[in-house]
Amino acid sequence: MIQVEIWSDFVCPFCYIGKRRFERALDQFEHKDEVKVVFRSFELDPHAPQIQDQNVHERLAEKYGMSLEQAKAMNERVGRQAEEVGLHYKNGEALGGAIKPTPSGVGYMDPSQQTFVPSSFPMVS
Repeated sequence: MIQVEIWSDFVCPFCYIGKRRFERALDQFEHKDEVKVVFRSFELDPHAPQIQDQNVHERLAEKYGMSLEQAKAMNERVGRQAEEVGLHYKNGEALGGAIKPTPSGVGYMDPSQQTFVPSSFPMVS
């Protein structure tokens, strides 16, 4: 038995895209029944605030020192990669909130209602 551990941040679209690509590759592997996959989670940016007041384009532009147009183009590329593996990425349409661990567990904190929406994301352990 081969054990594969996959470490991933559940808010990272590249991690989710990579998970889907791994699953597809494993499905084609002749000895897939001999592979045990263990998903582990970690947080890429533990200092990110739980409540955001910017959309993802604005946050990425600020974080990486790029223009808003460059950030939007980057998110469009991520969206195309997601579509290629059967995922829908909303290209940063949401404003505010956070998808990160909270005291109540893992999920989405809705800033307009200040409510926690639990996540059913399969990669979080």
